[in-house]
Parts: sequence; C-alpha cells; structure tokens
Amino acid sequence: MAKSKPPASRPAAKAAEGWPFGHALLAGLCAGLASLFAKLAELGSSSPTQMSALACAGSCLAGPAGWACEGKPGAWAQLPYLLQLLRLLSVAGFVSANGVMFAQQGLAMAKLPSEVATILNFSTSFIASALLGWAVFSEALRPKWLLGTAMMVAGLALILYGEGRERSKAGKAA
Repeated sequence: MAKSKPPASRPAAKAAEGWPFGHALLAGLCAGLASLFAKLAELGSSSPTQMSALACAGSCLAGPAGWACEGKPGAWAQLPYLLQLLRLLSVAGFVSANGVMFAQQGLAMAKLPSEVATILNFSTSFIASALLGWAVFSEALRPKWLLGTAMMVAGLALILYGEGRERSKAGKAA
C-alpha cells in the first residue's frame, strides 16, 4: 500500500504555507459560487433565472450538435425535465461548493487568527456573489454596492498588509 506524502511536501500545501490567506479567499470564492448554484436551484416552477440558464445551456448544446427546437413540434415539451435536471445539478453544485468552502475555511482558521479568516471569507464571498450575479444574470451593481466593495477591498488590503508585516517581524525575531 502506497504511503501518502506528508502535507508539507505537496505543492499545494507548500503554497499555502507561504501565503495562508489563499485558503480564506478560496473559501469566499466557493461561497460566492454556491450562491450562484442556489439561484439556479430556486424552488419556483420556472423562474426567469432558470429559464435564462436553460436557454444559455441549450444554445451552448445546440450550436455544435446542430440541435434546435424551432420547427419541431413538441420539442419544448422536454422543458420540465430539463428544469428538474438543472435543479438537481444546481443543488449538487451548491452542496459541493459549500463543502469545499467549509474545508478551506477550516484550513484558513488553522493558519490565521479566526477573525482574519472569517473577514476574508465573508468579504470575498460578498464580492464574488455579486460579480457572478452581474455576469450571469445581469443583476445591477448599484453605486452603494460599488462604494461598499471598494471599502471592503481597502479593508482586506489593510488586513493582509498588517498580517504580512506581523508575520515577517515574527520570522525575523525567531
């Protein structure tokens, strides 16, 4: 039976040792992705969100395969089944993204003070969720949101800069 390498010898673990903020930022990105999947899996019978996602998926599949619904009677009769499949895949994506988020948050909290890891995760999640909503669903990004995001990015920069300085001081003292 092959032995697994110790964590420090894995490339990803080495990268995380050098920059532990990556775990918290990745956790936030996964939480933002989970919100995208949650929107796709919403419980409405055929919401505009689901219809637009289905149309996007259908157009992506239709191009290379040459499949099109126009002129085929009853072709859209499969829509309820496709919506159920979209919901199922969205729920699976939601659960998976949250699983990765929790794992990364645990790693971040093991390497950083809990308040720093939590703030990084929360802020990144907020920004990623809004940007994904804007990119995928054309949701509006209002000036207050942009101002709030700028303030969060500035706060994150201060946290990262301060933690980096404290770590370098501790490394030089040792």
